Amino acid sequence: MARLFTIAALCAALVACKGSDAPPPAAAPASAPVGAVAPAGRPAVAEARLGKLADALDAYLKIHMEYPDLLEVLIRDDLAKPADFDDPWGHRVDYTRRASQAYLLCSRGRDNLPKTEDDVCLPGLPGKR
Repeated sequence: MARLFTIAALCAALVACKGSDAPPPAAAPASAPVGAVAPAGRPAVAEARLGKLADALDAYLKIHMEYPDLLEVLIRDDLAKPADFDDPWGHRVDYTRRASQAYLLCSRGRDNLPKTEDDVCLPGLPGKR
């Protein structure tokens, strides 16, 4: 599994390890619980989680020829787990099916308010990611 690092996390790790033989701390993977992800790294983790859900939605599209009305359907088809629907702030990811072959996935970010500056969104169209 690829590990995501933010610039702030790398800088902090370098400062903490300067003059020490200790290795820098590892970044939390995209599936890590909320407390395991540094606040500065959460937008990148949100992007990774949305990407994972987008892959599951694309797999569903190949099977059913349309996107589902609800994300929970992905569980039935063994394409996702319930934990996949939470963003790194511990909030539920928003999913809107815009058409049979288009959708929008969004993490509401730290403030948990829709359509604000800290939101992380991924529009979905087949073959457009």
